[in-house]
Amino acid sequence: MATLPTSDSANFSTVSTFGDQNNSTDKCPPAVFKEWQSTVVPACMLLISVLGIVMNLFVLTVFCFHKKACTVAEIYLSNLAAADLFLMAALQEES
Repeated sequence: MATLPTSDSANFSTVSTFGDQNNSTDKCPPAVFKEWQSTVVPACMLLISVLGIVMNLFVLTVFCFHKKACTVAEIYLSNLAAADLFLMAALQEES
């Protein structure tokens, strides 16, 4: 079976997609900082990090006071909770 010739040649260069940006004198527009970003975002980060710390500590205490031997899944979950606890603590220090 023979291939059919096409009349449209594919041009995959970035110049055809985005234009020639090397000679452009336009600069990026200034970032617009909205007032709610300075109040809502830190409050949400604080809420998420505090809830994460409390819940991960709860999971780790449940695994610590568990009487039976831990299964492989419980070991994985406790390691995940410990890693997430460190992440939440680092996020708490940033905000």
